[in-house]
Amino acid sequence: MESNNDLAKKTQSVRREDANLLVEVLDGKTGKYQGGVAVDTNKNSIRISDIFAAGNTLVISDSQNRILTYSLSTGEQIGKTFGRAAEVSTASGLIAAENELGQLLLLNLSSLEKRDELIFNSPIAMKHFSDDGKRLFVLTAAQTAYVLDVSALAGSSATKAAAN
Repeated sequence: MESNNDLAKKTQSVRREDANLLVEVLDGKTGKYQGGVAVDTNKNSIRISDIFAAGNTLVISDSQNRILTYSLSTGEQIGKTFGRAAEVSTASGLIAAENELGQLLLLNLSSLEKRDELIFNSPIAMKHFSDDGKRLFVLTAAQTAYVLDVSALAGSSATKAAAN
């Protein structure tokens, strides 16, 4: 693993406790170091449920129904918003996350600004972006499937009812 001298500087703002996490990201193909982030768990008051890297952004879902984003290049927290089970598309620069049952938020990956909100008549069972990031497949617990054109949705801030 490649050593990163800047990582020590990036982590100085986080208390040195066993409960806190140090996350280092490597490129899966090359093994090259992509960046690192120190995550303060506030003495284990939060638990990490999901964590993944998307481009220069580290996306974390925690036990407090929050999505936290960090810059891998600076180690700084970019944003924090309510949501869970995040699905990310680097191609479109979007995060799709659930907040409440049947509520799907589309958020800007770099700023967590809300781009759109969709309300379904049933809880969301799964969601997945297409490789090009232009479409989002959503399957509800009622077994209703949707293919959404998120390239059209991402510019709108209006709430839409996807199903009545």
